[in-house]
Amino acid sequence: MADNDSPQQPSPLPPTYPELSYTTIPLNTPATEIRLLELFPSAEFSSPLHCRLYNTPISSPAPFKALSYAWGSDDKSHLIYIDSTNNNGSDDETCPTYNDSPNTNNTEKKSFINFLFTLFTCTSTYSTRCCFGSENDDDATVTSVVHVSSNIEVHGDGAMSAHGHGEERGESDLGVSKRTRSIIRITSSLDSCLRHLRLIHHRDHPPPKSQHVSPPVPPLTLWIDQLCINQSDSDEKAVQVGLMSQIYSRAERVLVWLGPEADGSDEVMDTLAELKRELEKVGVSFGVSLMDAILFQYLLRAIEFGLGGEGEDGGGEKRKEKGKEKEIDGGNGVGEGTSTGTPCGGDKVIDIRGEGGGDGNSGEVGCRVDDLEVGVGVADEEASNRVAGVFTTDKAHTGIVKKVMAVLEDRAARLVRLWVSGELQAFFRRSWFTRVWVVQEACLCADTVFVCGMKPPVSYDILGPINLCTLRAIQGPGSKGDNMLDWDGVSPVSTDPKIGGMRVSEGVAEAFLRFSSQTGLSYKTRYQTVQQISKEVGGDDLFTQLVDVYTNTNPSRNAKLHRDRVYGLLGLAVDADELEIKPDYSNQTTTAQILSDITKAIMGKTKHGFPTELLCDSQFPKTILDDGSDEQLPSWVPDWRSGLRTPFFCSLAKENDADLEEENTRTDRNMFLACGSHRSVDMMPTNSAGVLGLRGYLVDAIEEVVGITASSTRPKWRESIEFFEELNRLWVFSKIKNQPIYNTPARREEALWRLPLGDMVMEDMSTPLRRATTDLIPAYHKWRRTLLEYETAFFDLNLRTGSRGEFVAKDKKKIAEWVIHALGVDGGGPYDDAMGYMWMWMAEQSLYLTKEGYMGMGPSNMQPGDVVVVFPGARIPFVLRPTNEENTFTYLGDAYCDGIMDGEITLREERREFFLV
Repeated sequence: MADNDSPQQPSPLPPTYPELSYTTIPLNTPATEIRLLELFPSAEFSSPLHCRLYNTPISSPAPFKALSYAWGSDDKSHLIYIDSTNNNGSDDETCPTYNDSPNTNNTEKKSFINFLFTLFTCTSTYSTRCCFGSENDDDATVTSVVHVSSNIEVHGDGAMSAHGHGEERGESDLGVSKRTRSIIRITSSLDSCLRHLRLIHHRDHPPPKSQHVSPPVPPLTLWIDQLCINQSDSDEKAVQVGLMSQIYSRAERVLVWLGPEADGSDEVMDTLAELKRELEKVGVSFGVSLMDAILFQYLLRAIEFGLGGEGEDGGGEKRKEKGKEKEIDGGNGVGEGTSTGTPCGGDKVIDIRGEGGGDGNSGEVGCRVDDLEVGVGVADEEASNRVAGVFTTDKAHTGIVKKVMAVLEDRAARLVRLWVSGELQAFFRRSWFTRVWVVQEACLCADTVFVCGMKPPVSYDILGPINLCTLRAIQGPGSKGDNMLDWDGVSPVSTDPKIGGMRVSEGVAEAFLRFSSQTGLSYKTRYQTVQQISKEVGGDDLFTQLVDVYTNTNPSRNAKLHRDRVYGLLGLAVDADELEIKPDYSNQTTTAQILSDITKAIMGKTKHGFPTELLCDSQFPKTILDDGSDEQLPSWVPDWRSGLRTPFFCSLAKENDADLEEENTRTDRNMFLACGSHRSVDMMPTNSAGVLGLRGYLVDAIEEVVGITASSTRPKWRESIEFFEELNRLWVFSKIKNQPIYNTPARREEALWRLPLGDMVMEDMSTPLRRATTDLIPAYHKWRRTLLEYETAFFDLNLRTGSRGEFVAKDKKKIAEWVIHALGVDGGGPYDDAMGYMWMWMAEQSLYLTKEGYMGMGPSNMQPGDVVVVFPGARIPFVLRPTNEENTFTYLGDAYCDGIMDGEITLREERREFFLV
């Protein structure tokens, strides 16, 4: 819907009735009851909002839909009228009620439609103001009904009127309870949401055209946190938040409100609906089904089997456009707010401006796609058969998967167009996607749908196919010479990545893949949760949920209240009851105290994995707390902000990882075991919530720190040379100390090439991590020679570098030819690959040497005098800083320490006490 066709937004109405007191609709037992809201119908977008609130037991609630939306501004500038009675919201004469008694007769639970239909056909007395009210009522209390002597007419907006003469009768004549009207102030975003939902509901339930008496449009029954919870009652709010998982799992449907139409969202919704219909035609049903399972396996293995586009050796050559290539260079793409472009026929292909946010008002997003021939091309038959055979051993299912692949190929081009134009980016930049609460709100109900503008709802599960379409559209560089060093963009054989057949910059390709990854992760989380609920099997514990949501590999998640960063995930945690974490919104409890208690509960009560590794997520600088107090988080307490750095051992498999049945056999989760056989946390009680008491092993005190931090990408050649020069120097000092750190002299020599890798190797992103082995030694030495050849060529060829140290474009070919002539195309490729992947996780680490000669990499804020320690229940060591008090330390971060990663220190030292503040 274009802006000039949008429904007229009503202006905020002045209050003419008292504000609702929730004491008139109390929750008798907040732990077992919830309120529901009946939104009364209207065919007019701008007509005032009217509703009714009533209670229902959470164990067997009345049918309802749960709303998931972004609050937006806290300014409650709009009103909704609440019609309620003075007898705790119950009025059998005029409104449907749901008896809390388990012996309630079904006939007592009359629907609104059945009640009115019975009323119309059996009596001539009805009060139109009783349920719907009149806009001109002067009194807040309605105490009369109208006696109707002729037919009742149902108008198009759902209102009713009577033809003929009527007379008012007092309540004493009919025994009708007094009904009161009040108001609740709501935010602008909720006001817009309810008006759109009301109009969509009215559109989907049109009044019958027959002139005979018929039931009106039924009300829309919703659960909305802003209205169904007394937000000013911290005790009620705490209890009701604890019921969120039950509320969303017992809803008939969850409505994900993304906001009004904006930035081409109508076209995006149409495209998603078309994709869903096409998949349904080939046998993919959206729900818990066999085909969903096949699609899910397809999603999990897409990257591993090259579904992100083949290189020149894998069929990519067949996808070149006839006689021409398109090119896109849009900076960093999604979320970067860049405005660069590459000419294509004289015009910018992408011109992205503004971050945006809110309910679709994402700023100016534009793109020139007039002449783009976006096409992906159907995969060749051999590749199709190979991929389809991977996902199922059943030949019949293989045929279905091949049909799915054909649909994905076809729809990928359409999605690429929407992404290039900025419409798809704007759609997924809406504020709903950044809320932490949506993780559980979107996962707990089997029927969850997106609602945007006035378009028909689209299943949330469409995110899975979107991810697969985007993976099909992206084509990586040519596979020839992948091992060739590519520092500063030097590679004589690699090609630029492509999206839908168009050449793009690496920044655009990375942004597109990031978008693809985020949609895939969202779908994966929902699919697994729905499966767990339907099969009544366990899911992830709270520790795993927090790490999965807040590490930098996932979409940004935020909450208005800091404590909600944890509370928003409690509903998905299988160990929530064991942890005994209860939401607390009282002003007497500070945010620091709440997060400290949560950290201790997780560390002390989590039964699986290595809970002491929770310390890895306490990173600096911490965010400022939102409760207005001067209290700061203790050094050991994570603040659970989005974008936490992923520890270098992040890909070690989880003990309860069920993504793939063979995952635990592919990745050794015990690759490191610095704690040896001591996997249980050794926690000591303390007198202060801000102090954590742990017993562990002191490795040594740090003597020297080398402040050359690793880049989050491959280090440039000069930085690499300096890094290895410093590493060699520390290694010589360690050797001179001659302490019995290593079992053999040969193992001491290996520290030179093991340490920069964190002693781990990953060939590519589809293969599991493994410990480094001695077969890397030849590649390491060749790689070191390559570094020297770069430096030699730089001076001998009189080359220049740009402002960031990169070679200028015209010199890239020269340096590449020089290195190939000296060393061949390989250039130490295997070690270069290992460095490229592992240094992403070793980012912002510094080298250190301890007094006895231990070497490693740790947090960049280390300094001499800090200590390296190992705690039971953690696979890796940590760095602490001593305070002026005995046995008291501040936490700095996790570390790698060569020579103790297999539990050696637990055999040499006795446990001692550490108090972290």
